[in-house]
Amino acid sequence: ASAGRTHGNDLAWNVKLMSLNMFPNLFVYATLEAAITAINYAVDNGADVINASFGQADDDLDPDEGFMAFVEVMERVHKAGIPFVAAAGNSAGDNDKKGMIPATLDFDNIVAAGAMHASGYNCLSSNFGKNSVEVMAPGVNIYTTSTSGMKSVNGTSLSAPMVTGIVVLMLDVNPNLTAYQIREILADSCDPFEP
Repeated sequence: ASAGRTHGNDLAWNVKLMSLNMFPNLFVYATLEAAITAINYAVDNGADVINASFGQADDDLDPDEGFMAFVEVMERVHKAGIPFVAAAGNSAGDNDKKGMIPATLDFDNIVAAGAMHASGYNCLSSNFGKNSVEVMAPGVNIYTTSTSGMKSVNGTSLSAPMVTGIVVLMLDVNPNLTAYQIREILADSCDPFEP
């Protein structure tokens, strides 16, 4: 997205970004509680689209540690009709066989984004899934900011914002699209992907 300055790589214009940090510092992973707080904040403050550049394998989650509360907040996003673009994960796994939360939760407003090279080949570390990953997007050698300046990185956490930008453009053209319609249009307009 663009916030007024351009370096030639913007995806959407005239947008307002809501940057929500779920990571307490560089060396600590986000918690489900932090994700729930951030997602609730986005819904409460009128987000039109939510990007989720985070995730965890579903068998690594303990239902007693807030997982059900996370599912409830995702139900809230679904009921609000907000498209939710989620990183598919970076373990080179088939999400049809082993899920990645939130990307593979069973809500029709979630668009799971895998990573690929600009040349069209899949990123070897990207998760995939014929039935669980709707779209592959650029996620290799993506330049981003870091504590030491700009750096090139790979992964589905970079692909998800690319897809989020496309969703924003889709809503700009047709604000009446539902989250489900957006998901279906994206999935139906992509070239078939074989890992």
